[in-house]
Amino acid sequence: MKNPNITPEKIGILKSIFNHIRLVGRLLRDSRVPSYLKLLPFAPLLYVLFPLDLIPDLIPVIGQMDDLGVVLLGLQTFISLTPQHIVQEHRNDLAASQPFGAAASGPDSRETIDGSWKVVDKE
Repeated sequence: MKNPNITPEKIGILKSIFNHIRLVGRLLRDSRVPSYLKLLPFAPLLYVLFPLDLIPDLIPVIGQMDDLGVVLLGLQTFISLTPQHIVQEHRNDLAASQPFGAAASGPDSRETIDGSWKVVDKE
């Protein structure tokens, strides 16, 4: 049974966040990325752990959303400051390691695969 609250847009957003996290993990392990940049993804954790927030966590949902926003901003800043040829290399590797069909699931991925078939009867 399908959940009507789960839309393709929500799945796309979650998939994008997951792919960003995987990309950051690969970049943190890459020795070509400068060490001082590798500290950047951990800086938002200080904000999350610090007891004072812009929006207190006592306010349901909104209090946690600002924490999530700061973490995502830190990850995006790390990716944008990392040398882009390294980022692109890891993005290409991640796209190639996707399960069959997952890399070609966007709106611009209307490809046709030619093939042939035949019916085989068992007698």
